[in-house]
Amino acid sequence: MPLLSLLTCAAALAAPAADRPQRLVFAHYMVAIPTYGGDSTIADYQREITAAQSRGIDGFALNCGGWSLREPHYRARALKIYEAAKQLGTGFRLMISADYCCGLTNAETRDMIETFADHPNQFRYGGKPVLSTFAGEGADNQHGKDLIAFLDSLGANAGGLGGDQGRPVVFVPYYYPRPEITEHPAARHVAQVLRDFPTLDGFFYFGAAGDSDQLTAANHACATGWLGAGKLFMACVTPYYRGLGGNYRCFETGGFAGVAKQWEGAIADGATWVEIVTWNDWGEASYVAPFGPPAATKLYNGHWGDELNHVGYLDAMRYWIDWYKAGAPPAIGADRLFYCYRLAPAAVPFQG
Repeated sequence: MPLLSLLTCAAALAAPAADRPQRLVFAHYMVAIPTYGGDSTIADYQREITAAQSRGIDGFALNCGGWSLREPHYRARALKIYEAAKQLGTGFRLMISADYCCGLTNAETRDMIETFADHPNQFRYGGKPVLSTFAGEGADNQHGKDLIAFLDSLGANAGGLGGDQGRPVVFVPYYYPRPEITEHPAARHVAQVLRDFPTLDGFFYFGAAGDSDQLTAANHACATGWLGAGKLFMACVTPYYRGLGGNYRCFETGGFAGVAKQWEGAIADGATWVEIVTWNDWGEASYVAPFGPPAATKLYNGHWGDELNHVGYLDAMRYWIDWYKAGAPPAIGADRLFYCYRLAPAAVPFQG
């Protein structure tokens, strides 16, 4: 194991057990494209929550690229998902992952926080709701700074959400490094984000478009920097990637070997939490949500073509999910066989 991994892991293990956050596993949920369609009912969302929970997933991070102004269906669906979790009564955790690539306003951000601040299924850390993002730093990092100032103002204002306790949320965004943009941050990129946003509570690495070596190395760089600074770090694990349209790129994981490598890296790095990227992003094929046999996978009227079921990745992850949570490899109680295959000829490069 690399020395930095050993040091990061040792630091995490050295902290008193009572002071360590509970190790939790989330899945990135695209609210725009629910597994059972745009008209999904509370019962449909309960089916998804139950499927996730039965495989060791503790919650969803709800990606919302709109809210109440431009695309109000985001808010309506989020309300249903939170209600579904509440009615189930199984303790499934939910948090908003605000997608600032799509023009969300400060007013919408505040409503996201206020709407679910007291919800029994809202994921909290230190008594405060956790808010994540996809991007939001802005071309010159100014949007990210303004957003942090806005969140702080919610607690500072009289009658604000945070009262006299400061920022009313635990803010754990995914910010791209700027000006040197990369999907696979190295130590210098982590240092830049830490330098430009020193008051962040933590960081989430949204890693999907990359091979397993790239994602594992980026997770490690982020864990070393953010945990080393006394911050929270939410690592990514992703099984596969295939973008469509102008984003056509493919990255495979060598069957399941690459997924295991990502998990074992996150475990060694002592990641605070792990987020599977994604539950249901059909457009980038990083999904793990179960949705039936191949004959039933023409989701959204075949908009993305035939979608193959990736639930084998999810089921095979259970061993590493349990390992991550317990801090030690679990005993194997029963044998299960998983097999992976690629549809393209072996001679065709499968990375781009």
